Amino acid sequence: MRRPNRLTGDVPPPPALICDGGGTVPPDILAVELDDATAAYVCAVQPAFDLLRQAAGQLAGLLVLSVACARNAGAHPMFELACEAEAEARDAIRAVGISLPPQAAHHHSHMLSANRSLTAALASAKRDLHRGDDRAIDAILVPLRRAYRELQHAAFALPGFEIVALSQGCCVAHAHSARGT
Repeated sequence: MRRPNRLTGDVPPPPALICDGGGTVPPDILAVELDDATAAYVCAVQPAFDLLRQAAGQLAGLLVLSVACARNAGAHPMFELACEAEAEARDAIRAVGISLPPQAAHHHSHMLSANRSLTAALASAKRDLHRGDDRAIDAILVPLRRAYRELQHAAFALPGFEIVALSQGCCVAHAHSARGT
């Protein structure tokens, strides 16, 4: 029996997306004019955003390994790399938040929330990933999806941040056409 795909399930798009009748598109974020302090914030926090995105992807990969019955997924070196990336991102986010420009406050709140959720997901993974049962996977997956959603919100809050929406990827479209949906 196959498990439902809970990694790329129906994640609603961030509220900053606008429906144009043929799908969703981001608002014209490139038209936003940034003051010097906000531009400096974007440059400073970009590496932290990338680290959070990287750690979330690594943890998602470990979940795939766990679901595929890899008994040592919790001991995989990728888990330690994800934890290190999250810790480095957390330090950078906190350091940047000391002198936060007003135009960056909304973005920063999403970064903090993504970091908190990812921290919770990693803590659950450390505790439960070796089990691999549905309850353990859900304990990791719920905060991981929340972290990813917060990263999506952050990506649309200011220019210069990019995230791939797995639910909109090429392979998803192929899967839908193969199923006739």
